[in-house]
Amino acid sequence: MLRSLVIIAVACSGVATATAQPTVPRARNNHVVVSHQPATPKPIIGPARAPVTIEFFCRVADRYTSKRIYDRLMQLHRRHPTRLRIVFHLVGYGKRYLAKAALAAHSVGKFKAFMDAVWNVGRRFRKRHLEGLVRRLGIDLNRVERFLADKTIDRQLVRNSHLQHMRGVTSSRTGYMSFNGIAGRNRNFRYAAIAVYENLYDLAYARAKRTMQRGVGLDKLHGYLVREAERTRPPVPIVLGRTDNGPYRSARFPRAFRGRVDHNGPHSRGPSNARVVIVFACSLATANCANTWRSLRYAADQYPKQVRIVFKHLYHRNMSRQRHAPLLHQASMCAKDQGAFWKFAEAALTSRRSMYWRRPRVIRMMMSWARKFGLNERRFLDCVNSERYRARVGNEVAALKAIGFRYTPSVLIGGLLYEGYMRWSVIAALIREQLRPGVLERMWPSIPAIAD
Repeated sequence: MLRSLVIIAVACSGVATATAQPTVPRARNNHVVVSHQPATPKPIIGPARAPVTIEFFCRVADRYTSKRIYDRLMQLHRRHPTRLRIVFHLVGYGKRYLAKAALAAHSVGKFKAFMDAVWNVGRRFRKRHLEGLVRRLGIDLNRVERFLADKTIDRQLVRNSHLQHMRGVTSSRTGYMSFNGIAGRNRNFRYAAIAVYENLYDLAYARAKRTMQRGVGLDKLHGYLVREAERTRPPVPIVLGRTDNGPYRSARFPRAFRGRVDHNGPHSRGPSNARVVIVFACSLATANCANTWRSLRYAADQYPKQVRIVFKHLYHRNMSRQRHAPLLHQASMCAKDQGAFWKFAEAALTSRRSMYWRRPRVIRMMMSWARKFGLNERRFLDCVNSERYRARVGNEVAALKAIGFRYTPSVLIGGLLYEGYMRWSVIAALIREQLRPGVLERMWPSIPAIAD
């Protein structure tokens, strides 16, 4: 019996020894796979929980102002490596392909090397120089070409420029920089010394410390400071541009709208429970409507869950430039039968040359759109030729004119009617004004807003 216990104890000790000292393979047999996926979609230098965040709206093609600011920011980051984070918002002014190539370099972890290489080129950078630079940095050329052909990156660059306007950093006096949501101010950042950046950093750090003393954590600090800065920023001036059928500026101020408009129309995009509903009444055949629609779409992209856009048919048949407007609007209803209203409307708004064409050529153009969108061409053509929606579209146009819609483009938001072309920054400011909390919610932030 004693011999059996001894044998069992020896066997258990051998198992424990084998478990405590596992065999380690030789280093030369280990293969490590390194992934070059970026940790963030935008280039960022510095820790994620830094108390000071500088948003730099960088123009890669600008080898003068942007390069000098970039050098100063790198110098400032070396002085405060743990307290400073720099977020690069690339904007596509000038040579957009450089911004796209910089994002491709960021996707493989070589953003800083790419920026240094571009800005250290002795001659003016041309597109033909891009291939040699990419090869020298060891970046896959196919990856760069995919980024150059990606249209979603174009929209990202446009959103960055919109964010730049929202931050109020659109001139060299602000250095295209935002310190914790507040634009920097100086006579010209292109020639500013590092002491100017240090002063702005000290102000931003002091503001961050005061905010953290009120109980705001580092993970929510930057968002809180940006919202606080937006509340104190002066309002954007409302400037109304040209109309299609009126004077250059129909009105310098909006009109209080007292009619009733159906906000649940068939042509709407956005969530049904959106807090902000924008009614867009316009023609599919004019340049002002096309530009206003582009501004609306860009502004609404900033608030995808809070904004819904409702389109209304409105045109003026007595204008020579809108002689094909009834045909386009009726065809858009035919496209709606096959679930392609918004695709057709955007195609019509971006093809304004049709206002000078004859009717057969306009129909051929619409048939090419139907083919592109995968519609049943025979069904679509029969609907257009039969003028099935002529009465319905005409009644909607007459009803809008009867309740006060006089000019195109017209935008109804918050009970006010704006007539004339509107920049996206103005529309975004109006959306932010509608999303602001009410008086009671501002006095007692813990009380939720009362639903209508």
